[in-house]
Amino acid sequence: MPIPKTFVVPLDGSRFAEQILPVASTLAEQLDADLVLVTATWEEQDERDAAATYLRQVETETSTRILDTIVADGPAP
Repeated sequence: MPIPKTFVVPLDGSRFAEQILPVASTLAEQLDADLVLVTATWEEQDERDAAATYLRQVETETSTRILDTIVADGPAP
């Protein structure tokens, strides 16, 4: 079975969702994998800005490298 090299961590802004971060960080570090943080929001610019700020804050509080942060806005095509 192939070893994952990227872990996607969905976050909704709650402390409950953030509880997975230490586990994901440790696992990613042990497997030399990357983390991608993702959150979804409405299409309004202020909501996208707030979500991006939130992800950057989580990134600085995480003790492993983050490959990317993604703010998804609106429904999928």
